[in-house]
Amino acid sequence: NFEPFICGISSSISFPSLKTLSLLSVEYPGDEFVSSFLSSCHVLEDLHVEQCPSDNMTIFTVRVASLKSLVLHALDKRYLHDDNDEDGFVIDTPSLEWLDIVDNRDGFCIIENGMPKIMTASFNEYPSGSVFSCLVHLKICTCDKEWLNLLMCMLRDSPKLKSLRLEECHLIEACDLRPCWNEPNSVPECLLSSLEVLEWVGTEEEKEVVAFILRSASCLEKVTICSSSTDPCKKLEIITELLFVSRCSSTCNFIFS
Repeated sequence: NFEPFICGISSSISFPSLKTLSLLSVEYPGDEFVSSFLSSCHVLEDLHVEQCPSDNMTIFTVRVASLKSLVLHALDKRYLHDDNDEDGFVIDTPSLEWLDIVDNRDGFCIIENGMPKIMTASFNEYPSGSVFSCLVHLKICTCDKEWLNLLMCMLRDSPKLKSLRLEECHLIEACDLRPCWNEPNSVPECLLSSLEVLEWVGTEEEKEVVAFILRSASCLEKVTICSSSTDPCKKLEIITELLFVSRCSSTCNFIFS
């Protein structure tokens, strides 16, 4: 493990034997330094990045052929010193198996050359250029205003998905705009042929989405429902409504918590 303060270090630095790296609230000389530094870590397998407001970064680029696990977290844009619309991530990691991206800056995320080995992913925005043909486990945070679009894109592009978790991970401000559910014209392939586990931790807002999955997923075996409502009557109402939803799978078991 290596948790450095990199600002001011020569651009020639490299760690050719390094396999695990954490960059937590680090200040860098600039975008090019990070790209060059990471590309010199030839056997790196695990990378965890937590960006901070003063890190001097605009586009955080990760091009590491050996990487298997990647965490990229960025602060909410309103806490940053400027208002740069170019903030974002560029990822080229063909061996990646596990991916966790949280970016609340309204930035972009570009995946180059695909991720043919990806098995587990967690997002709050849809990465462009992505095809998740091998994705099995997916977690989506329902706090973002575009989470519904993200969910439907991921379901469409993940034909082998077996496990889906929808979770309200952060506090939602009362003034935040929330998306409206519109049932799609077609059912994603993963709901018809592969999804076995559904976990939902949230409020009434996501109830219609959960109901759609229950009506459409023919292979569902386990459904875990945890309403985060503080009103016990409302919580009981949500659970009761979902229990009486017509289910496509005859082998589906419910767990309430």
